[in-house]
Amino acid sequence: MLDSRLAAIALQPEVRARLIQRARNYVRSGFANVARWVAARADVEVVPQHDGAICFVKYRQAINSSELARRLIEEQSTLVAPGDLFGSDGYLRVSFGLPDDYVNEGLRRIGEELDKLR
Repeated sequence: MLDSRLAAIALQPEVRARLIQRARNYVRSGFANVARWVAARADVEVVPQHDGAICFVKYRQAINSSELARRLIEEQSTLVAPGDLFGSDGYLRVSFGLPDDYVNEGLRRIGEELDKLR
């Protein structure tokens, strides 16, 4: 019953508009964070996103993406989707539609793990 009540509140026109704007702001800001992070590193590039809050990051280290994703979970407490699940080994699927601090910390942790593989 609580989830139904919360959904009813969220769907009120004035609340819905604020929630949509907040999500759009997260997406715009989040992709800018990813772009800055990629620009500061020589070992990654980003596949430009067209819509949504998820992108693919290509990395150059010689490690399978599922293995890298496993290491990120175990050593960095960071969850990304391995590209090989999408037929694209050598990529990570990264979500960026979140608050800046969260996105930037996740990117820092990914970078730290990639640095270990050099």
